Order: sequence, then C-alpha cells, then structure tokens
Amino acid sequence: MKTVGNIDNEELLTKAIKAYLIEEMSYRDIERSIYRIDSQDRGGGFIVMKKLHELGITGKEKGKLKNKSIENEIENANGQYRETLLKYKDELYITIRP
Repeated sequence: MKTVGNIDNEELLTKAIKAYLIEEMSYRDIERSIYRIDSQDRGGGFIVMKKLHELGITGKEKGKLKNKSIENEIENANGQYRETLLKYKDELYITIRP
C-alpha cells in the first residue's frame, strides 16, 4: 500500500476530520483524496477509520456537523469525541454554518 504523508500529520488530520464530520466523506475516500493512500474499493478505509475512532469520531458522527453548529455539538458531546471537537473547534467553525 502506498502512503504519502503521515496519518498523524495535523494538517491532514484536520482535513480528514472536516471531511468526515462536515462533508460526509467515507473513510476510503478520505484515505484516497487526503492521505493519497491506495485504498481498496472493497474493505478499504481502515487506516483513517482507526485514527478517527481513536479521536472518538465513529460512524454515528459522520456528517453530524453538516447542518449543525459546532457549539451545539460540543454541548451534547462527551468523552474523547468532545475533546476532539474542542481541540479542532476553530478549524471546524470556519466551515460550519449554523
């Protein structure tokens, strides 16, 4: 598998979080377009999925910020997901329209 960049690179990670929470991109599409990972058509996306899960971002959060303000989401979030939202709040707020 060819990988360009590092999964923990802050700039790429911020783009991945925005792509998942706001743009509703799949793990596989994030791997391909943001990380330039040759992700398989079937069964790909596990590298990004694992990283987002470590940040408390699971499948139920996909697209959650598409039409919701970051402040409202932080209010209702808890655990690692809340911590991640707080950490990336400024980057996510720029894109979100309440």
